[in-house]
Amino acid sequence: MKRLFLYCTVALAGCGEVPLQSEPVTCPPAAEVPRYSELSAIASCVGCHAGTLSGPDRDGAPAPINFDTWPGATRAAVVGLSAIQRGAMPPGAPLDDAEIQQWKIWSSCGRPE
Repeated sequence: MKRLFLYCTVALAGCGEVPLQSEPVTCPPAAEVPRYSELSAIASCVGCHAGTLSGPDRDGAPAPINFDTWPGATRAAVVGLSAIQRGAMPPGAPLDDAEIQQWKIWSSCGRPE
């Protein structure tokens, strides 16, 4: 049974249906955790993931996943991190390591506004 569970988990993660488990994050002091307004990756997200966009303007982005506001980004932080780490987002222009690390720390260490 354990083997079946592991197989299913790995298979689904490969398809992007299960968020990837990332390495544990050691959070820096609160003053050093980036704020939402400082996330450089947000600019790459909001072209499709904005609450003001609908239909074809979202370019296939699911309607409930928005990063143009702090509350929306907070709700979707883990899903966003998983997609970023898999290289699935942003499409055609992966984030650099520093942007990924910044998002990882923000999403794991309190998600300050």
